[in-house]
Amino acid sequence: PIVLVGSFLLGLFAYQLLNQAIELRVGEQEVIELEVNDSFSLKMRSNPSTGYENCWLNEKKVSLLTLTDTRYNPSWSARLGSDGAGGEEFWEFKALKPGTDTLFIHNCPVRDVDDEMMPGCEAFIGKIEDPDYVIIVKVGGA
Repeated sequence: PIVLVGSFLLGLFAYQLLNQAIELRVGEQEVIELEVNDSFSLKMRSNPSTGYENCWLNEKKVSLLTLTDTRYNPSWSARLGSDGAGGEEFWEFKALKPGTDTLFIHNCPVRDVDDEMMPGCEAFIGKIEDPDYVIIVKVGGA
C-alpha cells in the first residue's frame, strides 16, 4: 500500500510539473503566445458554494480556440469538510488556427441564496464591462 501511495504521489507531482497552468489573478491581463494545435491551461480561484461560477463571456465570438476540458479541484480545507472553502478551477484550451483573440472571463451568479438556479452565464454575455479576467491569445501558424 505504501508503494502504491508513493507511486501515485510521484505521478501526480510529475503531472503537475509537466502541465503547468497559467494562474489568473482578478484584474490582471495575461498574454499567451502559442502555435496551432498547442494547448494551454488556465487556473482560476473558484468557490461553487457561493452560487457563483466562472463564465466565458465571449465564447461564441472566439474562433481561434476550443475549450477541451474543465475541472475543479477543491482546496484541502474543502476536502476536509470546511464549508465555503473553495478551490481552483482549470480550463484547458487548444489552438485551432492562427490569429489573435481575447478571452473575457467573469465570476457570475448562477444560484441565489435559496440555491435556486438563476439564468446562468448566458445572462451576462455582453453585459459585463469590466471582466475579472482578460486573456489575449496570439496563435502563430505551425
